[in-house]
Amino acid sequence: MAAVNGTAMYKLPEFYNNKEPPQLPNCMYKMKSYHTYSPEDKIQVNGSGGDNLHSLERRQDDILNDLENLRKEVDQLAGVLGVKLPEKRVAASVDYVISASPEDPPLAVFAIQHIMNQRAMPHATLMFRHSSATNTEINKLPQFEKPAKSQERRSPFILTVVWKNDAHLPFLVLSSAHSPLVGEHTIARHLCRTLVPDLYGNLTNEDKACVDNWLDLAQTLHYGSSKEKASVLRNLNSHLGKSSFLCNGKLQREMISARDASNQVYAHKNIKPRKLDYPKNT
Repeated sequence: MAAVNGTAMYKLPEFYNNKEPPQLPNCMYKMKSYHTYSPEDKIQVNGSGGDNLHSLERRQDDILNDLENLRKEVDQLAGVLGVKLPEKRVAASVDYVISASPEDPPLAVFAIQHIMNQRAMPHATLMFRHSSATNTEINKLPQFEKPAKSQERRSPFILTVVWKNDAHLPFLVLSSAHSPLVGEHTIARHLCRTLVPDLYGNLTNEDKACVDNWLDLAQTLHYGSSKEKASVLRNLNSHLGKSSFLCNGKLQREMISARDASNQVYAHKNIKPRKLDYPKNT
């Protein structure tokens, strides 16, 4: 059988010349250089021109000026009529939010609140349970005393404890602008410095050194080995056998930590402690 010569059904034109490289764009799109803007150019902000932004700023300034003029007129009118205007509202309450573990509650925080209550300091207390500690029974954990003077959320100080299961507990968060304070003794030192400064903040350098020494021993009493705890307890009992106070003959911050740390150890050790309590007339 004779072969049949095939013929092309149709021809396509050449797309480009293989002998010359194609001309490709240098970038996907072009935009005006930021550095070549002239003063006459208007920068667009959210789809509106710069004039709109300046107009908004002028309106805000006018409103603030009108409010200031109105305040002055009210003050003048009150002076003419002999009316005493209410003073400015006190700054917002300071909420000390303390995240704590149910397995290791920060007893020093509750002791400081007890002292604040004895002194009739206005404050409020709150307690919450985090979703990580849903099986925790709050009624079996340490409780705040009912504040003698409380204005609820309007109180100048609010002590809030959030029970949760997490690492690096307890820690105190004041605000997003502050780093958290980690550790019971660090938290208690801050609370004493700000709420009851006579326990730590207003002490002399010598007294602070004495307090810090007992705080270190309280830390050992809490987290040290059995041998270290026994040694600290012997020193503590020996010292309290001679004096009712640890430093300077009055209640200070280290007594709170020593008492709370020793109470946790005494619950597991057959050691009879000397009485270490808070004076009622503090």
